[in-house]
Amino acid sequence: MPIWVVRHGGALYVRSYRGQDAAWYQSARSYGRARISSGGSEFAVALVHVTDDDINAEVDAAYRDKYARYGPRFLRPMVAAAARETTLKLVPEATHS
Repeated sequence: MPIWVVRHGGALYVRSYRGQDAAWYQSARSYGRARISSGGSEFAVALVHVTDDDINAEVDAAYRDKYARYGPRFLRPMVAAAARETTLKLVPEATHS
């Protein structure tokens, strides 16, 4: 499932466009980890729910900076309260050899 990812302060964050009702978000929250594919590589990550208002404001700004080109129809829901409540920080899990 494609998701919009932003970087802030060296960390990666995702949100659910459809808020807490999205199936992928409910599954992610219940499991607490995911596998992310990007640029031909796959990474295991822990998902940490973000409730800090200051961090969420900075993540809002990162979404606006990165995705403004898609216009308000797509960007507005990503920075709305419903999506903001679903902010997850992607924390790389240690790899084992």
